[in-house]
Amino acid sequence: MAMADGQLAVYDLGFYNIGVRPTAEDLGQGATDPFGAPLSFTRLIQQGVPIGPPVPAPPLITPGERAAVDGAFKTPSLRNVELTAPYMHNGGMSSLAQVVDFYARGSDFRQQNLANLAPAIVPLPITEQDEQDLVAFMRALTDERVRMQ
Repeated sequence: MAMADGQLAVYDLGFYNIGVRPTAEDLGQGATDPFGAPLSFTRLIQQGVPIGPPVPAPPLITPGERAAVDGAFKTPSLRNVELTAPYMHNGGMSSLAQVVDFYARGSDFRQQNLANLAPAIVPLPITEQDEQDLVAFMRALTDERVRMQ
C-alpha cells in the first residue's frame, strides 16, 4: 500500500497509524513483546517466524522490505460506537464530536507520522454541519436493544 509519504509499504490489515500520538512515543503494533518478538504479523513474516493457521496465505515480504506498522493500532467496528467511549487507543477523546473533528483536521501528528501514516488520513474539507451529521450517523449505528441495557 502507498503510505501518506507516497512510498510503498507492507502493513498488517486492520491496523493503521492515524496520527493520534507521535509514532516514536507510541509504537503500537510496531512494538515487541517482553521476549523481543514483534507484535506485527508483517515483521514476524520478515523474520521467517511461522505464524500459524490464522493467516492462511501470508503475504510475501522480504527482510529488507518496508513495513508500515509503527504506531499502528486496531481499527474497531462502528457498531454501537456511541456506547464505547472513550475513543482512540489511548482513550484521549471523550466524544464522537472530538473524533470527527480529529479526522477533519487530518490527525494531530500528520507530519511527524508521515512515514507510517495511513494514506486516507488527510484534512477533510467539511463544514460544521457535516461534522454534526457524521456524529448523528454514527449514533444511528447503535442498536436500540443494546442502548437500553
